[in-house]
Amino acid sequence: MGVVIPAGYGLLSFHTLTDGDPEEMVWTVGVNLGGTTDESKVPFDAHTAWVDNLQSETSSVVDLARIVLKVGPSSTGPTYEDVTAASGTNGGSLPPPNCAVLCKKLTTAGGRKGRGRCYLPGISSISGTLDSAGNFASGSAGVISSAMNQLLLDISAGSTSGGAELVLLHSDATAPNLITEFFCEPKLATQRRRLRP
Repeated sequence: MGVVIPAGYGLLSFHTLTDGDPEEMVWTVGVNLGGTTDESKVPFDAHTAWVDNLQSETSSVVDLARIVLKVGPSSTGPTYEDVTAASGTNGGSLPPPNCAVLCKKLTTAGGRKGRGRCYLPGISSISGTLDSAGNFASGSAGVISSAMNQLLLDISAGSTSGGAELVLLHSDATAPNLITEFFCEPKLATQRRRLRP
């Protein structure tokens, strides 16, 4: 079951392509558009944040193809897109097929509904410390956590949109929760179908 996008919120999706694979891989995060002055510019700000924070962690054979913002309500809200191309710049090896770096989305709410996760494709900066069991150095995980937390701050500030705070959307009618922090686990996670559109 997908998330519900309430009025005043949106779902921001990052679509990447890996050389030799025609299928996009996608990771998403909710945004609060209440303080945004121009919601159509949120994908542009997200693109800038990705380039500033995740490009150097992402393999040079992985491209950020597009960023899409679907505005709520889910059935009637508009969609905006940024299709500016950007490629990763990291020369490390890609993680094994069907594996990705796992980042937790943390909020101040307790329980399972108070946390989410996203699977970041193409992160090759961890390859130097990755072992055969999928573990990598906590220092490398810390770098990814820092990059994601700076991405959170950059999108929340917004250079052209007025800013959109990152939130955790839910599959029911409950109000979204503000994401306070991203935390990268120092072990690869299995993608399965989660990164497919």
